[in-house]
Amino acid sequence: MGGGQSLLAAAADAAKNNCVELDWSNRRTDDNPKLVTIVPPSFVSHLLGSTLTDLRLSGNGIAQLPASFGRLVALEYDSIINRIDTFPAAALDGMRLLRVLTYTQNKYVVGIIIIPLLSLNAVDATLFHLTKLVYLDLSENGLVQLPDDDDSDSTASSSTNDANHGTWACLACLQEFHVSNNRLSRLPRGLEALPALHFLNVSNNALVELQVLPSELSQCTQLTALLVDRNDLQSLPRSITALPNLHTLSVDRKTFALLDPAVLTFCTALPTFDILGL
Repeated sequence: MGGGQSLLAAAADAAKNNCVELDWSNRRTDDNPKLVTIVPPSFVSHLLGSTLTDLRLSGNGIAQLPASFGRLVALEYDSIINRIDTFPAAALDGMRLLRVLTYTQNKYVVGIIIIPLLSLNAVDATLFHLTKLVYLDLSENGLVQLPDDDDSDSTASSSTNDANHGTWACLACLQEFHVSNNRLSRLPRGLEALPALHFLNVSNNALVELQVLPSELSQCTQLTALLVDRNDLQSLPRSITALPNLHTLSVDRKTFALLDPAVLTFCTALPTFDILGL
């Protein structure tokens, strides 16, 4: 659907024709730089009860999302000219079937569901409610912090199978997590609680050491790819050698030069060991 058709008209047609995908990407151009800036609430009314499961709105400079996208299970939102300055918690909270979330290149974001943008309670009510997520991309948002597990919640749940896992354990289906090109100085506590995680990209951040990844990382037994290049890492933890399925590892030349001998032996035996700058 394209041409001069409006977003609302496209949504109405998609619902009428029982479409499963609506691609409204890159409609903002130099000739019409203000084509789409706000997705109106009436947009949702066209989609409620429809068969639409995949909505693509990247490249439109959107500054606001409606409170809920109903039954959508895939959302792409990755424009370099977006103007979102807060994580769209309300918009995502109703999307309990969401499997794919690409939320990138919102340059003005300085935290993800973290004070001062949203409270810690909002973390539990939004991102960690998306329990069906398989793919999550939060790259290129200028993020300085990701939510840690809530220690008090972990203690309170000590009698359950989720003890000591907290909020990240809610994303039990998550297989790919991309958070590259941000400003993270560390990774969040509880990340090791992702049992299905097989691809983790944290390249081009400000990581100094992988404090959250020592022995706990070995719990991510499905991890096959770990990209940590373009950080400030002085080394890698020995616990990385406990990852039975690791296939691909990417590091800096600086990090490579400082690797512990045991870690170096493990890394050089991997099928794919990329050393950036070497």
